[in-house]
Amino acid sequence: MSWSTATLFVLALFGFAGLCITLSVIFLRQVLDLIKAWRNVRKAIRDGGRRGG
Repeated sequence: MSWSTATLFVLALFGFAGLCITLSVIFLRQVLDLIKAWRNVRKAIRDGGRRGG
């Protein structure tokens, strides 16, 4: 294995790790938004659709 092959392998590995981390963060944010939306739906159903302050 030459140095250029090793360097490309390390760069590809770090790129893949960065992609996995980014996708995980995006997925977790969307899950949190989904949980918040579900709580809002449950609250609206419990309140009978009333809007109040």
